[in-house]
Amino acid sequence: LNPRIAQHLRYELGRLHDRAGDPGMAWLHSKEANRLAADGWRAYQLDGERLGRRLKALRVFYSDTDFSKWPPAPPEDDTPPVFLVGFPAAGTEFIAEVLSVHPGLQVLDEAPTLSAIEQDLASLPEGYPAAIASLAGDELAAKRARYRQLASQVVKRNPEAQLVEHHPMRAIHVGLILRLFPAARFIYVQRHPADLCIANFMQNYALNDTNAQFLDLAATAATLVDVWETWQSGAKALQPATHVVRFEALAADAEAEMAAVLDFLDLEKDGSTDAFLTEVRAGERVTRSSYRQLADPLDPHMSGRWRDYRRELSQYMDKLMPLAQAQGYDFD
Repeated sequence: LNPRIAQHLRYELGRLHDRAGDPGMAWLHSKEANRLAADGWRAYQLDGERLGRRLKALRVFYSDTDFSKWPPAPPEDDTPPVFLVGFPAAGTEFIAEVLSVHPGLQVLDEAPTLSAIEQDLASLPEGYPAAIASLAGDELAAKRARYRQLASQVVKRNPEAQLVEHHPMRAIHVGLILRLFPAARFIYVQRHPADLCIANFMQNYALNDTNAQFLDLAATAATLVDVWETWQSGAKALQPATHVVRFEALAADAEAEMAAVLDFLDLEKDGSTDAFLTEVRAGERVTRSSYRQLADPLDPHMSGRWRDYRRELSQYMDKLMPLAQAQGYDFD
């Protein structure tokens, strides 16, 4: 077969063997699919070390910066966005879809809003993230206005609805977000680190500098730890208002978890969200993501799946176990 077609076929065979209870064959096909992807011309256009450099620079910035000395940000003219973050395959897609039906919210899905501002700051002599410290007064207000302009180019803004920006990897940019919007709130979605490794390694992603890390299990585990430590470093320094949702809790009682999210956002529970959950379980009314990916938190097979792949994960347990314990998970 053409290597590109073979790659897609291998990913699908991996998924089917996984669902059929044959993890050995599932892993064989997924590993070969990732090899084909890594050998493709798309992978050669990427910078596989860019994400690592960015994460390291952000951790240094968060640990070395005295944020108390920054000048106050100018008053905001509008309600700040909510940022729905976590890690790829953690379940943020599911929460975004549920929130999108609430009349008081409007979801912006993986838009290049902050990326454009990050690039602006990277072009300054200090570079990014150090240039965040230079944002003040009129310049900060201009960057805030630029963010809203970029958002309005992606979705027609409903002035009555609060904006929710959904982008899992935005968590690492908590410093930039809180400089632009000091009152911004975060919904952080967690999933067992071992399940995250398996889910991302076996997923057929469109390749970019981040997703290329998931072609190799060692890089997947290392990236997961680095992203978590970067978020924790920023959260410790800046103390953002954060509500944590667990993938596993969504599987157990999605209605209760989503009610808690709405309470965090100071919104009344709306019947449309419960109705939507009922329809998703029935395979109906999926508007943005594929049903397979969207409904993962409601699929019992997707919680604790890592136990079928203990052998493949064994050499990375030294990285994953401390992270799991920090998040309240175990490896029983």
